[in-house]
Amino acid sequence: MSNFANLEMVGKPMDYYKTYRDNIKKVTKARVQEVATKYIQPDQLAIMIVGDFEPCNKGGDQWAGPLDKLGKIHNVALPDPMTGEVK
Repeated sequence: MSNFANLEMVGKPMDYYKTYRDNIKKVTKARVQEVATKYIQPDQLAIMIVGDFEPCNKGGDQWAGPLDKLGKIHNVALPDPMTGEVK
């Protein structure tokens, strides 16, 4: 019941779930590329790495590294949660 109330709240038709898979199948690579080009602005993106920076910077199968190829790197040191010390 709550699913249908949610559909009403967000303005979706009541047959939304019945047609969902067919609508997903209609999506083309060209349409995804068109929407990505319209809304994704590479100069406004930020990549956040939480954890060990060096393996990410070195690269691997998915990215050749170093990360500064993508732009300026800002290393933000966070305080140790136990001591408050910034390393």
